[in-house]
Amino acid sequence: MGRGAGAQVRAGAPYGVEDRATVATTRLYLEPEHGFEADARVVAVSERALAFDRTCFYPGGGGQPADDGTVRVGHDEPLEIVSAHADRDEIIWHLTRSSPVADLVGRPAKLCVNKARRLALTRYHTVLHVLNTIALRDYGGWITGVQIGVDQSRIDFKLDALSAALCAELEEKVNAVDDTRSRAEGR
Repeated sequence: MGRGAGAQVRAGAPYGVEDRATVATTRLYLEPEHGFEADARVVAVSERALAFDRTCFYPGGGGQPADDGTVRVGHDEPLEIVSAHADRDEIIWHLTRSSPVADLVGRPAKLCVNKARRLALTRYHTVLHVLNTIALRDYGGWITGVQIGVDQSRIDFKLDALSAALCAELEEKVNAVDDTRSRAEGR
C-alpha cells in the first residue's frame, strides 16, 4: 500500500537499526480528527529512533515538514521527538533528541504531537495550495518550488511577469477564498 493510500502502510528502518519493525505503522494522522495524541506500542528501537505500531506523527511530505512532539514510554520521563520519517518500507521512525534505552520494545507509549506547530504548518500548506491553484488557473503560473515553515512560508512560480499589482491581485483572490471558507464553516 502506498503512502497516504490508507490507514496502514509499511516503512523502512533508519541507518544502523538492529531490531527492524516488521508490521505496518498505522497512520492515525490520516483520521479526520488529526490525531494529536495516541496510545501506541514500541515495535523497534534504533540509536536515536523509535518505531511504533501506530502513530499520530506526520512524517513529512508534499512540502510539509514532519511533526515534532513528545513520547512517554510507560511511566518513564518523556522523550522529545524532533522529527519523524517513513523509510522505504514505510515504517514511521520517530527521531529522539536523546538516545532511548534499548529495552523499550513491546512497551506501551503515549505519543503527543506539538499541536500548535502542526496547525501552523497545516494552515500554510492549505493556503499555498489555494495560491497555487489561483496562480495557475488565472495567470498560467506554474509552481517551481515551495518551503513551508511555522512562522513563514514561500512558494515560487514561473510567471511571465511579476509586479506589485499582480501580487495584490493574488492576495485579494486568496483572501476571498479564505473568507468564503470561513463563512461556510460559521467562523
